[in-house]
Amino acid sequence: MATNPDSLKLDREAMRLAKPSVGGVAWPTIAFAIGVAAVYAGTIAAVSIGRLGMAAGFGICSLLVYAAYTVLHEAVHSNISGFGQPTRWYNETLGMIAGFIMAIPLTIHRAEHLAHHRKTNDPEDDPDMVLAISGRPNLGSLSVASLRSIVKQYTFYWSSAWPTTTREERVKASAEMFVIVAGRLGLAVAGFPLEALMLTVFANLVGNLIIVTFFAVAVHHPNTGHGRYLDTSTLLFPGWVNAPITWLWLWQNYHSVHHLFPRVPFYRYTTVFERIQPIMVAQGAPIHQIG
Repeated sequence: MATNPDSLKLDREAMRLAKPSVGGVAWPTIAFAIGVAAVYAGTIAAVSIGRLGMAAGFGICSLLVYAAYTVLHEAVHSNISGFGQPTRWYNETLGMIAGFIMAIPLTIHRAEHLAHHRKTNDPEDDPDMVLAISGRPNLGSLSVASLRSIVKQYTFYWSSAWPTTTREERVKASAEMFVIVAGRLGLAVAGFPLEALMLTVFANLVGNLIIVTFFAVAVHHPNTGHGRYLDTSTLLFPGWVNAPITWLWLWQNYHSVHHLFPRVPFYRYTTVFERIQPIMVAQGAPIHQIG
């Protein structure tokens, strides 16, 4: 890794190169969010009226939970509305809709996730360390980590954020939680208890497992790096294969770019990486070529 004066100089240069990709209304994210929400609602409706089988609906809803996290994640960092405060309402609205799909309120996840950014890989203060896995990850360890991550969203908020936050935020978090629970109970009471259970509870467990596997463990394991350039990784694939894998991964194989510049929208990670890759290499950033 570069010496300290050189490191600071390189970091300033990386910031300069990343700056053009920051800010502005994230129209691709808005379109993606609307699409995810529409397909989610349509899938539940189709299964409920018998136009789509339960197994197919379960698979689709699981994947939509995975997709919804990108919207929730972007909303946490206010990347949907960019720097425009007058337009922040749709950042929050789309984030809350994604949070409803995921059964994790935007307000609650924002507190947990920003703490993760402040203290990445800190054994004491990074709430995402509940996802750390010793040894080679497998389905069992990933499943345990996934369940821990869901519980941690709530326990972290109630223990660390709730006591010190504003009344307005408490009301918002409570309202989001109420809507999440009421929506699922409402579907069950309306005569679709199996659909509510399978499509809005069990599908969420599968979707969250996918999220934890690809958004957290794959890019942070073994959770030992400390520092802006060292605490997460970039995973690259050979030739033309890299592009479709990146799309399916929703750009999180470039997760290191997100940790360096959280205000860069997810669909611009590749562009920023191509600009700053030499700087990342000089700073010792973990960049792994797969295959």
